[in-house]
Amino acid sequence: MTPAEPAAVEQGEPEVVDPELLVPEDVAPAVEVRTDSLLQAYSQFEGTVVTIATASRRELVDGLVRVVEAEGPVLGSRLHTAYVRASGAHRVTKLAASELNKAIAQAVRERLLVEDNPLDENGIKPRVYRLPDHPEVRSRNLGPRAFEEVPPSELAALLTHVATTGAAVGEEAEHRAALELLNLKRLTDNVRTHFAKARRLRP
Repeated sequence: MTPAEPAAVEQGEPEVVDPELLVPEDVAPAVEVRTDSLLQAYSQFEGTVVTIATASRRELVDGLVRVVEAEGPVLGSRLHTAYVRASGAHRVTKLAASELNKAIAQAVRERLLVEDNPLDENGIKPRVYRLPDHPEVRSRNLGPRAFEEVPPSELAALLTHVATTGAAVGEEAEHRAALELLNLKRLTDNVRTHFAKARRLRP
């Protein structure tokens, strides 16, 4: 199937894009991800889906399930990004996010997808989606994801691994060791915030 054109906006109305929903142009690590016995390779969805502007709700649901089949467990924000890119578009507009959210909710109601909310947060973006036969957590390489698109339960598993192996002592050292497993270096305030949330999920 040839990738469809990006979703059109109603004539006469300028397209409004929420900056928080912009798809990062380059979310992969700057250097090649190393192989680690702890981490599985990230399985990125490589197919195509129907563009949001022309898709029926059924087509959206089916496309989302295909993406989750490849990438789950996957954050809602990453699911948005992966679907939009697979449709041939480049950014998640408010209209696109709204339509995808409705389709995701329908897929959950139909039990095609399992929705996890480990941090008890509102909205689709921070929740985690997987197929019924997927494990709740998969420790994987970063792949095409931004750090912010790694599910918190996956980060918690990395932190637990680092702590139990004695590879690092202290919160700061654990964070840096976990980043190293993802082939990342910069321990920014944003990264610390995500790690702090993930620590709440550790046993």
